[in-house]
Amino acid sequence: MTEKHNLEARRITGSPGELSPRHSTITGRRIGAVAAAAIALVSMAGLSAWTAASSAAAAGRPPASAGPNVLIKATPIARLPERSVAAELRHARLGPGDPALGAAAVRSGIVAYRVLYRTVNAAGQPTRASGLVAFPAGRTGNLSLVDYGHGTTAYKLDVPSSFGLDANRDGLEGRWSSELFASAGFAVAEPDYLGMGAGPGRPEYMVANAEVSASLDLLRAAKVIATRRRDTLAPGVLVTGFSQGGAAAMAVGRGLQHHALPGFRLRALAPVSGPYDLPGAQLPGIFTGQVAAAIAPYYVGYTLTAWNPLYHLYPAPGDAFRQPYAASVEGLFDGSHPDQQIIAALPPRLRNLLTPGYLRLLQHPTGALKAALIRNSTCTGWTPRVPVRLYAASGDTTVTQVNAQHCRQTIDAHHGQVRLVQLGAVSHDISDFLALPKIVRWFLAFDPEGPPGGAGA
Repeated sequence: MTEKHNLEARRITGSPGELSPRHSTITGRRIGAVAAAAIALVSMAGLSAWTAASSAAAAGRPPASAGPNVLIKATPIARLPERSVAAELRHARLGPGDPALGAAAVRSGIVAYRVLYRTVNAAGQPTRASGLVAFPAGRTGNLSLVDYGHGTTAYKLDVPSSFGLDANRDGLEGRWSSELFASAGFAVAEPDYLGMGAGPGRPEYMVANAEVSASLDLLRAAKVIATRRRDTLAPGVLVTGFSQGGAAAMAVGRGLQHHALPGFRLRALAPVSGPYDLPGAQLPGIFTGQVAAAIAPYYVGYTLTAWNPLYHLYPAPGDAFRQPYAASVEGLFDGSHPDQQIIAALPPRLRNLLTPGYLRLLQHPTGALKAALIRNSTCTGWTPRVPVRLYAASGDTTVTQVNAQHCRQTIDAHHGQVRLVQLGAVSHDISDFLALPKIVRWFLAFDPEGPPGGAGA
């Protein structure tokens, strides 16, 4: 959750049993400092037993509404008692003096699963994906389901399903967000996105239909897991996400509203600091100074290299990128490089990355580029028919708040229920820390059995 232009490493001051220090963190949503409580993992015997049962059940017939054999494997990776979750969330912050997520809504421990499941890619071809699913520990019954989309990362391992358990403590955003929701009583599903985590191929970054398929099929898998746990999931899905995940949340909401997932429906939307309007807000912001110049090469390079195989934006890298970057830029974004390596290999300004002709095209998009920008803008072409809260910060220089303003105007114009919650003159990453506790409280106001537009609207 630290901004990509903040290249100063942040350190963790840990004690025995706490999460160990991260050597550096400069990703768009990486959490770079935590004084976490001890991780109480389920015993290896319990893991083995549940995994064996999961694999055996996966060979059987899943519920009809879950899709055919959507779940490949669900592996329990952590069982955290209430006191550990509360201690961790009380100290979950970017650095000294920054706001913490807090433990005000913690009501139980959590159980977290790393999930491998079947889905389709942006071209509609079968593939597999991974993600994180978490439940409140010790509770059974009818649980409200939260879909959370994480923010931008170009590194395959820096995803929710890593849960901060690897040597580099990748995936801490997914860890903390899942703890926040699951300990408050929700089931929560967090996709790694296609080409990320254990998924094959290159990351399908900022491709709305790929984000939707990854999210909805993980919800199907979550339903299978819930059934095996003797839980049930309420049909109304509460959808949220940060940054890239905020834009993905709008796309997922659209899919749910259009009945793309039988047995589920959209209940409420609460995206945070998302680039919803690519041609009308986010891209112009790069050239007006609303988006920090230092981060533009990363985001533009990532987007163009991810989109080109789908939308044919340039015939060869040299047609869009200057040398020497034309020879290396596509390889930088293949998922195998941590973000700090990518940023170090890119120039400090966009004009040094792109050819003059492509820089002009970016300023005045036409043709395939314009069509791709419109296709992946997720707040147009539909109107949510559920309560919507958009969270944005005036101090955000990664995703300009103009995105949220345009989205609110669009929903308002079509008589939707929308509120723009201003988080103040804080940074992009701090906006997530301020918004998530508010979203938990708002989501708790929704009765899982109630109709859309009820309490909390």
